[in-house]
Amino acid sequence: MKILILTNDYNCKVVKELKKDTSLNIDVNYEYEYISNKYDVVFAHNYDKIIPKSYFSIPLLGIFVLHSTDLPKGRGWAPIYYSIARNESIYTISLLKISEKVDKGNIFIKLKIDKPKIITNINLREIDEDGVIFIINKFITMCKDKAITKNTKGLIQDSTRATYNDRRTPEDNILNSKDTLEDSIYKILATNSTYPSFIELNGEKIYLGAKLDKHYTLNKLEYKLEVLI
Repeated sequence: MKILILTNDYNCKVVKELKKDTSLNIDVNYEYEYISNKYDVVFAHNYDKIIPKSYFSIPLLGIFVLHSTDLPKGRGWAPIYYSIARNESIYTISLLKISEKVDKGNIFIKLKIDKPKIITNINLREIDEDGVIFIINKFITMCKDKAITKNTKGLIQDSTRATYNDRRTPEDNILNSKDTLEDSIYKILATNSTYPSFIELNGEKIYLGAKLDKHYTLNKLEYKLEVLI
């Protein structure tokens, strides 16, 4: 199989780890213009550009998107932030086929992970990356075994159950003085050093970060893989 990964991340761990498997024929690019019919499948991971519909059918099996919520819930932005800030107990990564409307394509695989109650943004992002690698490897294996073909449809999303996460800016990370201390701690955990939480005091921004003595990995957590084809 010839595989292309589209990403905005020039240091993408997913790409680095998958390329270690010399049996996989993987390219990586940062522009959708490089999608061609030489690819069997394209995965978009941490990629925020709109891919025109004319590209959807170029790869043999199609273009697939990784989105880290339990779709149709959580369409939109910042899934890692919202998962921690809302103290969700399950963290889900969905593999869906690309569609004209963002995050609305048919779902092929879900990985549901028991998320620790207290975890930092950076630690959950590491788990997310390992989960994406796990899903892609599973999908590739299923393609090789002919369990997935170009005619496989996946699960249609029930849009009546859909929820949406708003796009966030650094200014959204200001802590609300009306929040409880517990709620504020979750919001601090949900941000990272690039865009940290902050308070304003006497006209100054005071940035806040969290450091934990525990570090979690995917293989030490409970998880369940759901194939929805």
